[in-house]
Amino acid sequence: MVTLTLSVTKEQLAGCGEDAWVRKTDSPGSALIAALDGCGGSGSIRHSRLGNWSSARIASHQIARALGQWFDVHQNSGRNPNTTAPETLAAEMHSIFSRELESLKTYITEKESETQQISRLFRQFPTTLAAILVEQAEKNCCRICSFWAGDSRTFFFPVTGLQQTSWDDLRGNPDPFDSLQDGIMSNVICADKPFEIHVRETRVEEPCMVLAASDGCFSYFLTPMHLEAVLLDTLQGATSPKEWEATIGQVLAAVAGDDYTLQLAVIGFSNFDALKAAYAPRWQEFCRRYGAITESGLTKELAYTLWLDYKTGYLLPEDQS
Repeated sequence: MVTLTLSVTKEQLAGCGEDAWVRKTDSPGSALIAALDGCGGSGSIRHSRLGNWSSARIASHQIARALGQWFDVHQNSGRNPNTTAPETLAAEMHSIFSRELESLKTYITEKESETQQISRLFRQFPTTLAAILVEQAEKNCCRICSFWAGDSRTFFFPVTGLQQTSWDDLRGNPDPFDSLQDGIMSNVICADKPFEIHVRETRVEEPCMVLAASDGCFSYFLTPMHLEAVLLDTLQGATSPKEWEATIGQVLAAVAGDDYTLQLAVIGFSNFDALKAAYAPRWQEFCRRYGAITESGLTKELAYTLWLDYKTGYLLPEDQS
């Protein structure tokens, strides 16, 4: 099952970042990874009763903590992945998050001077969520459940190429190429407005990778293709998981203008060399077909032409238009 996990995360301003993450594994074969991004624009109000943290920072960290606790309870429930609907799990998360946020809201609103600052332009404790639960469903099969709210993303990464398993909650439902630029989110986890936890289930029998990422990991690139290029290039150049993790961080740090969080889990590979060997053909194919995206002077017109070809494999069939 899960044989390796990586965590790549950085705050642009130490101690003030609005990203949070979860990475939990269980010996029988289950794992949970998640990236959360507090919505700094609508959640910029600071709360003196909670360390003077912004509403966005409080939200991402509190929801991450609640998600980790949910995983612990879920692991002890003894439920069968083959009979427990993913929608049931999403509903449980929604209920837990709602209670957590209501408690925060009640605690804060005891102080009138802070509540008076809140207008319709702000949200109370807003955060995105991208989470992946991996469970052994059968002897040679695992279930991958992707959960999301907002514009953080979940990905399935077989040896044939990266696939986005979430869909950005942005007004107008833009194509992932167009939604790299900040849009208006239509759904985020928050305390003062209804929200939804989306879920999608995938069953796999072959070794693969899965990842959850906040938008700082991909929105500063010209195309969605760049994330796969970074992952493949740094993997092939690394000699160990630690080196791979560090190199991904170095590449993201050079381009990101925001906090970024990437949580990655490797499923089914016996060792790091086997992982590298399995993805080497994909890296060769990627360079041949889409290598132009890494060259200087790339125009948006050429990038979009390459995207039209790339997205047939990147988007799941039901997401393609």
